[in-house]
Amino acid sequence: MLDQVKILTAADATTAGDFYQAVCAHQAQDDYGPEWTWGDYPNQADILAACQQGQLLGGYQEGRLAAAGKLTRGDDPTYHAVPWPTEATDNQVAVLHLYAVSGPGRFISDAPSHFKDGQAAGRDRGSFRCGQRQRPRR
Repeated sequence: MLDQVKILTAADATTAGDFYQAVCAHQAQDDYGPEWTWGDYPNQADILAACQQGQLLGGYQEGRLAAAGKLTRGDDPTYHAVPWPTEATDNQVAVLHLYAVSGPGRFISDAPSHFKDGQAAGRDRGSFRCGQRQRPRR
């Protein structure tokens, strides 16, 4: 479990970039990581922009960034064709992009439990619900 979850700011962008760069480097060591290429997706400019827009959540464990994800409001066109089990209007949807966990907590939980406390921060920014919608594997 995470000790603290917060919305990252521009001051956190370097730490967040280092976190994602480490996640990308670790992909070669296992079959469970995302298929990301540091510098392409994700990249430092996009991480900074997400921090400046208040969209990047960071989860800390023992003072170290251990989980992160970009939370955007409204449905993402990428997922329009997915037959979700729950109907929702655009203003009821938040999408967690770039979700990653690094270090000891990597295999013990899922996004909703890691960012449960982050939902309150998101609700303060407007009305949305956080559900566990998973993108189907291709």
